Amino acid sequence: MADEILLARPDRNTSIDAMRYVFSFAIVLLHCLPPAQHPSYPDWAALVAIACRVAVPFFFITSGYFLRPLAKLDLSVVFKPLNRLLPIYLFWMLAYFVFLQICPIQQWSFSPRDMISGGTAFHLWFLPALGLALVLVSAGTSLIGIRATGTLCVVLAAIGVIFSSYHNVLHLPGNPQRGGLFIAPLFVYLGLCAKVGNWTLGRWAAPAIGLSYIALILEEWLIYRASHAAVFVSHDFTIATYLVGLTCFLGVRQIPRSQFVDRLAWSGRISLTVYASHVFFLWLLAPVIGNDEIWRVGLLTILSFGLATLLSLALMRIPGLQRVIV
Repeated sequence: MADEILLARPDRNTSIDAMRYVFSFAIVLLHCLPPAQHPSYPDWAALVAIACRVAVPFFFITSGYFLRPLAKLDLSVVFKPLNRLLPIYLFWMLAYFVFLQICPIQQWSFSPRDMISGGTAFHLWFLPALGLALVLVSAGTSLIGIRATGTLCVVLAAIGVIFSSYHNVLHLPGNPQRGGLFIAPLFVYLGLCAKVGNWTLGRWAAPAIGLSYIALILEEWLIYRASHAAVFVSHDFTIATYLVGLTCFLGVRQIPRSQFVDRLAWSGRISLTVYASHVFFLWLLAPVIGNDEIWRVGLLTILSFGLATLLSLALMRIPGLQRVIV
């Protein structure tokens, strides 16, 4: 029975597709905020960052929700994610390399480690992390079962959180790491579980989302106090980030269809391209507009997001690019 459920792929959900575009805006906003390392990092920036932290988990969980593991292990569980994501990753890495050769506003840095982290194109870490998470969850479910795979994902997530947001709390040597490769599998696994178990929140969606955000803010404050940090900042991932991502995803699934949602759902197909390309415009516009005040952040976000959307729509019209655009 479990295998039959695992093999059932859910239908497309217009609200999920619509929110993919909305959450790509949240990621652009997150990247337009002033750097957290600045000694005068404002509290409003930390709170905006916390609000935006749902975006990346949502994309991971969505991928897990539409994952289709096989009852028996097959090489397709490895090649299918690679075939989908590797061309996209290589295309955008090359695009940023060429861009910085023509317009050297950032110093290009690339090493074997940057194949995972994205290097100068820092935001591209998402693609290898997603690919490896899909392979791990899909292969793990086929080989050792869904429960054992979940245990493995929890262990990896614990390692990722310890060496990222809790690094300074535990006074570990070296510098904190993002830990995306360790963090991602549990998000994908939660998406798969949401499909298998048909998880819903019903009328409790809004309270659950609100409580998860309260938990996230409280956890960030506890990390801030325990680590004796100079400023209050938002970390890429914490324990409560999983709650925020899952409750928001389940809440999004309940958004009723409407003409507006249906129209916005079409834009979901360019959300990945908007995500991949917005840093071009962020680099170009940030020195001119600045991001030290909230209105500057808003203007920078709107322009970067809008130009990335226009670029995505233009690239869709170029023959042969559909594989790396949509």
